[in-house]
Amino acid sequence: MLFNDFIGFKYDCRVKATLENIICYPFHTHNNILEAICVIDGSYRISNGALEHDLSYGDVYFFNAPDTHKIERTSETGILLTIHIDLSYFKETFSDYDGTGQYDITKTTYFICDSFYRGNIYSESIRHLRFLMAKIYMIYSDPSASSHDLEDIANEFLTHILDYYQNYIYIKQDNGKYAIVQNKTNTGKGLQDDRFYRITEYLIDNSTKKITLKEIADREYLSPNYLSSCFKKGKGLSISELLSVIRCEHAETLLGMTSKNLDEIASKTGLSNRSHLTNQFKKWFGKTPSQYRKELNEDLFSENTRFESFDYDFAMRIINSYLDGY
Repeated sequence: MLFNDFIGFKYDCRVKATLENIICYPFHTHNNILEAICVIDGSYRISNGALEHDLSYGDVYFFNAPDTHKIERTSETGILLTIHIDLSYFKETFSDYDGTGQYDITKTTYFICDSFYRGNIYSESIRHLRFLMAKIYMIYSDPSASSHDLEDIANEFLTHILDYYQNYIYIKQDNGKYAIVQNKTNTGKGLQDDRFYRITEYLIDNSTKKITLKEIADREYLSPNYLSSCFKKGKGLSISELLSVIRCEHAETLLGMTSKNLDEIASKTGLSNRSHLTNQFKKWFGKTPSQYRKELNEDLFSENTRFESFDYDFAMRIINSYLDGY
């Protein structure tokens, strides 16, 4: 299996929907592709970069491009409904989402659904989310449906998650690790969140360079102290911490997709040297870059993607309950 996983789309609108009993799907990533999963049966553990979460029936989770992720079944049986959407195809459709005509859905979006954290699988927004995912599957699997039909429901799905699943915050858990969960201060993305996204995008685009708090504050016409306090309160991390996360996630990708040594990776990610890379990576991932690469290689070469058959009629009863329950 390739670390950079290929998704085969049979429709022009580049949307794919599957029902599968996944036993293990090793670490992989997708370019510009949003992956949404819904647990139809059983339980699963997902590894998403430095994050690990346990999902059970009804939970929905988003893997954002280019998140490195792994899916493992933790129960005797299981079924996942998976939706893949190539965001680059919908870039023009949503270019005016924020009213500027310059919105880029492939760059300025990060979707979070934390039903696994809050146990809110029966909330109205989650029920509607599952309804839309079930609708996508039904249209995708209907031989008489057209690419236009699938594109319409995908647009509705993307509009819903843009409206309700962008506002997020980092929280430190009891085990010392961080989770990314929805910020319940508002349902969508407000003016302050636009600033956070703007800063995050700037950090991503310039992560290999030296970036100062004053530089960012000047760009936002704010004092460094005010910006620092505001950002920490709004995102749960300081700007320097977020920059460290971004650099380590870039390093994670290079560890998986290249044979570069740690000095080269440090240089490519804006970290000063091998020691700095190791210290920062261990802070967020709980292991050194060398340990991570070793586990990743073992995972890719010894743990092939594995599936089992499942009760399709049972799965369709759940799918239909999602369609009828909203």
